[in-house]
Amino acid sequence: MLKHDTILGPHTFSDVQRIVGSKDISIVPLFAVKQRNKIRPITDFSFGKRNGNSFNCHILEGYKHVEYPRFKEIVRMIDKAGLGALIWIIDAKDAYCRVRIKRKFWRHAVVKWLSHHWILTYLPMGMASSCKLYTIFGDSLLWILRDLHPELFAKAGDDADHYIDDFWGIASGLTARAQFRAFDALLRRLRIPTTFKKRKPPAILQVLLGFEYNTVRRTVRVPDARHNEIIAELRELLDTPAHETVSKLRLLSIVGKLRWMCSIIRPGCAFVRRMELYANSLERLTDSISLNVAMKADLRWWIFASARANRGYSFDDILRPQQDSALEVWTDASGKIGYGGRKMNSIS
Repeated sequence: MLKHDTILGPHTFSDVQRIVGSKDISIVPLFAVKQRNKIRPITDFSFGKRNGNSFNCHILEGYKHVEYPRFKEIVRMIDKAGLGALIWIIDAKDAYCRVRIKRKFWRHAVVKWLSHHWILTYLPMGMASSCKLYTIFGDSLLWILRDLHPELFAKAGDDADHYIDDFWGIASGLTARAQFRAFDALLRRLRIPTTFKKRKPPAILQVLLGFEYNTVRRTVRVPDARHNEIIAELRELLDTPAHETVSKLRLLSIVGKLRWMCSIIRPGCAFVRRMELYANSLERLTDSISLNVAMKADLRWWIFASARANRGYSFDDILRPQQDSALEVWTDASGKIGYGGRKMNSIS
């Protein structure tokens, strides 16, 4: 669970009504999901989505939609900085979990487990507006940084960015070091704590948002540890006996990792879509489904394809326009009713 005063409880229902000052309280479902040797509590703010009555359904669309930096944009940013450019990374600790919810809204953030109730007093994971609100805050931090040190940053604004709480910059030698010191000083001045293990001084080799970038070799790849972890999970799913089922949470977990790898493995989307469709056909995170023959075939393909991602791709491979290819494929394939397409002048 969250630490310190980010969650209040356990309380009885009457105590919660007294604390929040209202009898009109929204209860957010809390599930306990077993993951290997641990029990993980999940607050499901999307429960009831099909009926249009989940917590997240009542959040305005403008407060949910977030434009994150795209993988290709990051590669282009690093490539533009030039051969041997230095990348620095600073992580703002706990991200939106440090953004306090106003007391008058506490009645909308009550979770129940067994006969006890807890009040979430800071923005929690799973609330549709959490990432949007913190992204606005992060954008403001970078704006302040550029305004204080215009001599360190390009006018185009393409040499520093952030993904929620992960901030980074790319520049040549001395400039990158000065950027790193300036942003670190700004966070200290604003009393924003950082995660020591994720604090990476300028270097030519950095792991950013999971991918390993080398500015001398101009390559990007999936690091060994991450690759081995995903392969182990794929093999574990592949070895699931036919009579056993897999929970929606577990299926969505591997789907998320494979979607992430699709950034570097372009054909990957075709081999993750089926699992995604079946996972989303289940309502609750605790609901389960059997892995059919087709899904297991997708898992085998991913085991084969991920080895290439571990070896890496050049920036040129990533940035090459997709239409610049000798192979053209047009398809109206549907993962549920079959596959079909047109390859050059033949139909398959």
